[in-house]
Amino acid sequence: HKMMDTMNEPSKFGKKFNEQQTRFYRETIYEILKNLREKWQQLDFLASQPQNHWENDKDMDYSVFSLLDIHLWMVHNDDFVKDTGYFEHIHAPKSDRFWAQTYRNMKQKWEINKQAYEVWLDKKISGMVSVARKWSIPIGNTEGWGAIYWMDHPALEWDIIKEAGEIGARLGAAHGYSFNCTSN
Repeated sequence: HKMMDTMNEPSKFGKKFNEQQTRFYRETIYEILKNLREKWQQLDFLASQPQNHWENDKDMDYSVFSLLDIHLWMVHNDDFVKDTGYFEHIHAPKSDRFWAQTYRNMKQKWEINKQAYEVWLDKKISGMVSVARKWSIPIGNTEGWGAIYWMDHPALEWDIIKEAGEIGARLGAAHGYSFNCTSN
């Protein structure tokens, strides 16, 4: 991360990383995984990737990966978290003062749009599975499905997280995931 922070020019044009950062990230992953596989040929190796970077990484060369572990959460759906305060108050909290309202906002959107979010998740998983098939490697998810940084707190309930976990685990299984989580 420190090296990538020194590569902040040219600007990113709406992407997580610019071309120089992307190249460095990919070369570093390739080199590490290649060296590990050469040293311990009997073991499988991968680099877990969050889905919010996936659009930039789905064209990577995954030949050195033994499998794909793409972390995918419902909060990666921009519509779900837009105007809820999730990223401002729960994901990067300065205090817990706004958590109750943030949760109410998320709950309201979830109840109205749950089916659309499930369709969105199904399409995301389908796209990731097609990349795994291209490289003939297993795919799964060890971190997902509802929200990142959710915790026990009087202002936060678990119903959205549980429902998202049930949906994600079911969709992962339907798409042939080799390993699957129910939630973080």
